[in-house]
Formats: sequence, C-alpha cells, structure tokens
Amino acid sequence: MKLREQLSFGFGVFAATLLVAVLFPLGVLLSREHLDSLRTEVLHSGEAAANAWQHEGVASLQSRFAPVGKIAVWALNGRGVPLAPPSQPDAFASGRAPEVTSALNGVSQSVVRRVDGESRLFAALPVVLNGDVEGVVWLSAPLRPVTQLNNRTWEVLGTVGAIVLVLAVVSGWALARRLSRRLGNLADAAHRLGDDLSTQLPVHGRDEVAELAEALNVMASRIRATLERQTEFVAAASHQLRTPLTAIRLRVDEIRSLGPDDPLSAEYLDEMGDQVERLERLSIQLLGLLSADTTHTQSSVPVDGAVADAIQSVAPLAHRRGVRIDVKTKDPDAHVNAPAGALEQVLLNLIDNAVKYTTSYVVVDVSRANGSIEITVADDGPGVGAEARSRAFDAFYKGPATGPGFGLGLAIAKRISDASSAAVTLEDGEGGGTLARVRWPAH
Repeated sequence: MKLREQLSFGFGVFAATLLVAVLFPLGVLLSREHLDSLRTEVLHSGEAAANAWQHEGVASLQSRFAPVGKIAVWALNGRGVPLAPPSQPDAFASGRAPEVTSALNGVSQSVVRRVDGESRLFAALPVVLNGDVEGVVWLSAPLRPVTQLNNRTWEVLGTVGAIVLVLAVVSGWALARRLSRRLGNLADAAHRLGDDLSTQLPVHGRDEVAELAEALNVMASRIRATLERQTEFVAAASHQLRTPLTAIRLRVDEIRSLGPDDPLSAEYLDEMGDQVERLERLSIQLLGLLSADTTHTQSSVPVDGAVADAIQSVAPLAHRRGVRIDVKTKDPDAHVNAPAGALEQVLLNLIDNAVKYTTSYVVVDVSRANGSIEITVADDGPGVGAEARSRAFDAFYKGPATGPGFGLGLAIAKRISDASSAAVTLEDGEGGGTLARVRWPAH
C-alpha cells in the first residue's frame, strides 16, 4: 500500500472513530431527552388532574382528557378500585400495576412497559385529602411519537456523520496526495543527488519535508567539501612525497656507479638519511592532518600544563636556532574543554612555526576573555602578508618567505581547533612579526 493510500485510510479511520465517539453519545443523550420530555409532560398533566380532583371532584377528569388524546387517564379510589372507565380503555392493562401500588402508598412513580405490543409510558400520582390518599390518577401515553422523533434524530445524525466522513476522507486524500507528491519529488531529487552531489534539492515551505530537503542539501555540501578535501590531500601528498623519493632514487643510482671508497658515497648517504627523516616527518604530519577533523571525547585540560608540554617539545629546535621562548602570563586555574592532546598539538604547531620564522624570541601569553581562554604566540619575525595570511591555514600552503617544511602545521592546528569548537587566527604583531591567537572554550 502506497503512502497516499495509507494516509487516506488512516485519516478515514480516525475521522470515523471520532464521529462515532461524538455522534453516538449525542444520539443517546437526545433520545433520553425526548423520553424525559414526555415523562415531564405526563407528570405535569397528572399533577394538574390531581389538583382538579381535590377541588372539583373526580368528574372533572373526564373533561381534561379526551378519548382520542395523547394522554389517557384512569381514576382509582384509595383502594385501587376504578371510579370510572378509563378515557382510553386500550391504553391500560388489567391488574394491579407497580406504579399504582406506589401511588397508593403516597409516592408518585412512572415506568415504561409494553401493552398489547406497544410501548407506553405509565405514571401514577396519589390524590391526597386531609393527609390521606383518597385516590390515584393513573396516566398512560404512547412512546410512538418519541420513537419517531428518535428515529429522525438518528437519521439526521447519520446523515451529518456520513457527510463529515466523506469530507474528511476527501480532505485526507487531498492532503496525502500533496504530501506524497512532495515526498516523491524529494525522492527523485535525492536519486539525482546520488549521481551528482552538486544537485540542490528544492526547499518549499517550512514543514518537516522542507527541513528534510534542507538537511539533505547540507549533507551533500559537507560530502562535497570532504571529497574536495580528500582530492586536494591526495594530490598535494603525492606531490610532497615525490620530491624526496626522487632525490633518494637519484642518489642510490649515483652510489651504485661510484667505487666503494669514493668520498661522495658518505655524502650521498647523509643526504639520503636527511630525505628519509623528511619523509618520516611528512608522514607523521599527514596522519595528523587526517585525524584533525575527528571529534573525540572532551575533558578538562590545564592550560599551563599544555603550554609547558608544547614548549618542551619545541625546546631542542629553539636551542639550535638560538631562539628564546618566554611565557608572559601564567594562569594555574585556567582549564579548557578539549580532547586529550588537542590543545598541546595546536600550541606545538604554533610555537614550532614561530620558532622557525622568528629572529630572536617567542612570547606565549595566557588570558581570559568572555568565557574562553585566550592564548597568544608572538614572534619578531618578518610577519605574514595579507595574501599569505588568508591562505596560511590551507594544507600544503607555503608562503613566499617560508623556510623548510610542508605547510601542514597551521592546517592541522586549524582543523583541531574547529573540531574542538575553538578558533585560531593569525594577526600582525604590535611591534612587527606575527601574532597567533587561540581562543578555546573554558572549562
């Protein structure tokens, strides 16, 4: 069964159930109301007859109830013996009725029962004179008018229910048709999206179908970005790996052509060792770049400890280049929410980058700002131009004034920061050089 048929059937069943739940109790209530109206009319007539009996005598009853009227009457004395024939003989059954017995005891009563195949309402009211029951006014009325009125009521309710049910089914079918058509169009567009990720699904309205289309568009955009990033990574990695591998292959060929005691052999072996070391560093950074987008469980990380670990890792390079690394401000209570090792890796890449391009010193500063911990890494190097700064966080990008490296350190720092809801930027330093700023959510 298609979605349109399922929705139409479900809507029809719901509408039918709702109509039955509303119209059936209403019909029962109206039927009881009709019977109560007849009962009230009969009892009022009986009370009027009892008052007339008390003031005008029993003969006055004959003039109040015609032989062909809707309500028949029979006057009984205080022992239940008829005082005169009933106004309609066929309206009463022979024998003592329970309502008459109740009236002889001073209590009015009304009941419904069948007489000669016809349902009738019987009521008996006592006639009290000087505190004693002197007689009984026994009344009878047919239920046929009430039955006819009830039948008409059920017919009207049934007609109304049928019309409402038809309208509900038609409305449900139209709504289901519209919804299924929109979902069908969305499914067709999703199939096209599977073949071409640049396809944009149509977004109409503000309902759940529109939200689904928008979510699919966002998903496709993210997939496209991921595929483009992978393509860029593969192309750049191939280019970066080709250079040292070519150099090693050339030196190996040259060593083979040299004699065992040739002094160039040792020189070429040293160069090959440097190239292998370069390949090792490149592979480590490539793995770091691949894992930088992955979100890990976060925990509280002390900022001062992360700064100290990063500086300790860069210390050998700084010592070899004669660069001093100072921590301007410490905050022992500063903690951030970060995956294990994420903050240390970001700071390591930023400080390592600053040490490579500075002339004498690097300054690390820790401060608090608007619920975040801000860490800056400043150097006195040549600085970064506006064009280079706009591309500094791209993978494998190397500015015109950069030294040896692969252009991955800042890209890794940026991706780790993004995955941790942090932000890293590059700015011009106040006294020259470059200022790297990291803003990380505080714990």
